[in-house]
Amino acid sequence: PYCLGSILVRGRCGVDDFTDEAVRDARVLDVAGKVDYVQEDGFDFPRFLSGRIDLRLKDGTTFTAEELHQRGCPENPMSPDDIREKFMQNAARSLPEPRAREAMELILGLDSLDRVDSICGILRGAGG
Repeated sequence: PYCLGSILVRGRCGVDDFTDEAVRDARVLDVAGKVDYVQEDGFDFPRFLSGRIDLRLKDGTTFTAEELHQRGCPENPMSPDDIREKFMQNAARSLPEPRAREAMELILGLDSLDRVDSICGILRGAGG
């Protein structure tokens, strides 16, 4: 319920939406309190984290969406831009942005590196 509340209120549900302050957001909690869920058979769990959402408005209008393959799996891959954005959102929590960008570029080119020392040097001290 919380994740759907966050998505409906903020348009997202990422790492920053789980801080102490964020999880107490009254707007998100109000919407999350209106979320109900049912576990259904027929999805290919645990291979995929499939799901369906039915959003019912006060006037009775219902919107339905179904996701058979979670974002990022081989059947529903993330775009290169999405991968970069997700990396930066997470790495920037522990590294200054220039170091995070440098690490990202090195990691994305990992198969062409002879050694990983350069990556280790950037990551050393992360979060500290």
